[in-house]
Amino acid sequence: MPVSQVVLECSVLLDKLHKLDQNHLQRSLLVRHEEASAQVQRQIVVRRRVELHKIFTEELEEATRMGEMERNVANDLQHDYFTCQEQLEEVLDVFLATHRSVLGERHAQRQFLVHSLQSLKSLICEVFAKTSGQVESWFQELRR
Repeated sequence: MPVSQVVLECSVLLDKLHKLDQNHLQRSLLVRHEEASAQVQRQIVVRRRVELHKIFTEELEEATRMGEMERNVANDLQHDYFTCQEQLEEVLDVFLATHRSVLGERHAQRQFLVHSLQSLKSLICEVFAKTSGQVESWFQELRR
């Protein structure tokens, strides 16, 4: 193989490697960004939930103070409110756990597919190399 062809092949391989590195870095940064965004969203949701609880409790206390509602009714409402909130959070926790599980399963399937394709590529390369060698030796025998 001429030196210029080897240099060209190395240059092409280096370009491919650089593109793969860039893609990997880009995916990594995207994942970090998504995680940070999810964390910020979670903090916002928690803050809003705390504010909502505070407003709900204050409104019940105000209604009780003004005589618009009896204390036991306010307590029952508050108990029902927090019970519903707990149930909702449990459902959301199950949903998130299921979602994470599905995403993990998909990731594992992709990894398996990539590994399988790489193995297949290696096998095909080996078969071509052996076949090429056999064809070359067969042509040499025919020439003799």
